[in-house]
Amino acid sequence: MSRRAVRVAGLGYTATWCVGLAVFSSSTTVSSTGRELLGQYAGHSPVLALQFLLTQGLAAVLLGIVLAAWVGMATGTGRVLVAWAGGAAVTVSLVQCALGLVLAVLAVPAGDPGPVAALGTTLDRLDGVKMLLLAVVLGTIAVGSPVRRPRWLAALCSAGAASLLVSALGYAFLADLPAMAAFVSLPLLLASVSAGAFVVGPVRVGGPVTVSVRGG
Repeated sequence: MSRRAVRVAGLGYTATWCVGLAVFSSSTTVSSTGRELLGQYAGHSPVLALQFLLTQGLAAVLLGIVLAAWVGMATGTGRVLVAWAGGAAVTVSLVQCALGLVLAVLAVPAGDPGPVAALGTTLDRLDGVKMLLLAVVLGTIAVGSPVRRPRWLAALCSAGAASLLVSALGYAFLADLPAMAAFVSLPLLLASVSAGAFVVGPVRVGGPVTVSVRGG
């Protein structure tokens, strides 16, 4: 995989999230009831489905491309952590995409608050798991060998990892206050992924990974 492909994936990841959030917005929280969720989603199934396809489906694929390159920025145990935690995060995101489509296409039009609440809660808790996994990835990059990544990226990933841990707790335990940290953790995650895509070299599937560090 070329360096250009990794960079396009990094920028595409942020762009996909921005477009996905722009197509539909709601005032729901992690503690919202099924009726509250249904009130927000009713009549918006097509754009809700599109949002899940973008933010959980396409974004997962783009993230996976960048993470494949990031594996080369870690060494030893760190490389294993980035590979497994990153792969698990991508998998969780794809599961969320599938569940989100079920929510948008089947549960919301049916108008039953029960299934909507169950799917909403499951999606939120999976968000918490994904945030924790991504915090592991960013934390691993942040504390890796300085030769493997510039210092500015380490600082950005450190901030992202810390904020992701807080928001992960909020989503995993459905607690509104810590979940609000997502307003900070998401931009930091997007910045880390997009910026990090520009400091790695081409990825050779099945072969060595060449890392090119710039700056710092």
